[in-house]
Amino acid sequence: MVTPQETHERAKGIIQKGLDTHFQGKVRFHEVRITPRSGADDEEYLDIQVIYVGKPSDLDPGLLNSLYGVIEADLRAIGVEKMPSISYREKTEDGERSELVPAVPPEAQSRLVADIEPADRERFRILADQWENETVFMSFSDQAAEHPAHQEIISMGEAAVPLILERMQLQGGHWFHALQDITNENPLKPADHGDIGAMQAAWLEWGESNGYA
Repeated sequence: MVTPQETHERAKGIIQKGLDTHFQGKVRFHEVRITPRSGADDEEYLDIQVIYVGKPSDLDPGLLNSLYGVIEADLRAIGVEKMPSISYREKTEDGERSELVPAVPPEAQSRLVADIEPADRERFRILADQWENETVFMSFSDQAAEHPAHQEIISMGEAAVPLILERMQLQGGHWFHALQDITNENPLKPADHGDIGAMQAAWLEWGESNGYA
């Protein structure tokens, strides 16, 4: 019987080989690290960190995302059902850079802002402008959340999520009710409440880790 550790080692080899083949020697990949984690439903997934030698600009985003198509069949063949989250860490003379450059799993790529329909983007812009203009003097966020324009944005469902995150990143705003209502998620820590900057940062980090970037 194959142990989880053996599966992880085999997965590491598949990813290392896929990287070397896919990038054709353009980037030197120093090490592949695998950390098993549990999701909200207690289902295990693999968190992959790839240590590379070079510059972040050496990592072609198209190649990073298409790597999943190269390794998916081999990973499923050894029992890895949930595609791993892969991030990349630059190795330097002083150690490793702390920045992580994430690749987006194929099931998340359709969520990217670039893929949003123009009609949805324009509808969202009109509603967001209306909501912000008409609630700017409201003292209570719950009251602003009941505004018809805000409720219509929520009715757009998942299509609105990347647009909300994009607007919040560029312009700020109190979009927390809408995000929580649509996604049924709450990435805020107790210490974040009342700190608008921290609340926005938490949601933007959540969005990045879930492919809304």
